[in-house]
Amino acid sequence: MINVLLICNAGAEYGLGHLSRMLVLEAALLKRSCFNVEFALFGDDIPRNRVKTHNSYFFSHKDDLGKCVVDITKNQNFRVVVFDLHPDTVTKCFHELLLKLKDINIRLIGIDGFFDYSKVFDLLWIPSFTLDKEKLESSKCTIKFGWDCFLIKRRLSLRDWIPGKKLLVLTGGSDTQNVYETLPGQLDSNLNDDFEIHWVQGPLSSRPNIPEQSRHNWHLYLSPIGLDELILDSNYVLTIFGVSLFEVLQYGIPAVVFSPYGKKDATELDLLARENVAGVASNSVDAIHMVNALKSNTAKAQQFSANALKKLQSNGAANLVNQIYNLLGQ
Repeated sequence: MINVLLICNAGAEYGLGHLSRMLVLEAALLKRSCFNVEFALFGDDIPRNRVKTHNSYFFSHKDDLGKCVVDITKNQNFRVVVFDLHPDTVTKCFHELLLKLKDINIRLIGIDGFFDYSKVFDLLWIPSFTLDKEKLESSKCTIKFGWDCFLIKRRLSLRDWIPGKKLLVLTGGSDTQNVYETLPGQLDSNLNDDFEIHWVQGPLSSRPNIPEQSRHNWHLYLSPIGLDELILDSNYVLTIFGVSLFEVLQYGIPAVVFSPYGKKDATELDLLARENVAGVASNSVDAIHMVNALKSNTAKAQQFSANALKKLQSNGAANLVNQIYNLLGQ
């Protein structure tokens, strides 16, 4: 049996994107009978019902990551450790932790970053369609990125997209930028036609400020387990930039995306716009105008749908499991 430890952040402060990716990887690993998976989660207010594996360790985001991981691994025969951490939680002691794990012959995999530690990692797996050329050339370990590296799971069969008036709104598991405060009013004021607005409130998010006299038909979903059915039932999706966007694109539903994080995602969003798989907006109001434009331009919506489906044909989690298997020389 090959023991694998998955380590990630989750909770109100860092959102649920890291955990979402690791849950997809866990499911892909467990499809092979040779893998045993354990979790170490760092964060407060973690929705524990989302972690179904029996061997899970829960820590506060204030706990010493290095000490906790060493304590977990010192008496167990882990062959692989996978890190998916928010950059703010990677301290000066992280390099020392990696060396300790390396000394006991553990293979190290980093998800979405860790370029400063590429001399120690065996594999950096970047769930993104693009990567800065400088980072790629300066890395000392194997790096994988591209449309075949996303850690998302398509749980339902594809359906042909059709136009309509159902708009799904996704603001993330924790909505750290408080989009719930302003976006409902903006939707009410700026959508040209009457819509069915299906708003997903994440497990760590607040209830949206829906106008009392809205002309739209609102449906609120509180912390659903999985978005697949809601996505497939939608005609259009408005989402903040993150894992949810690519969960939408894998089903070919025409989407509009914006980032509430200032300039943080500007470079990646500029490149995404060139891929012609979704409408890329500069802010939330611009995004709503793009939804209006999509609804009145069926040909453009169909083009987004077709392009997205072509890009996301491959199973990124299964691809990563194959890489892990090869790393171990199995």
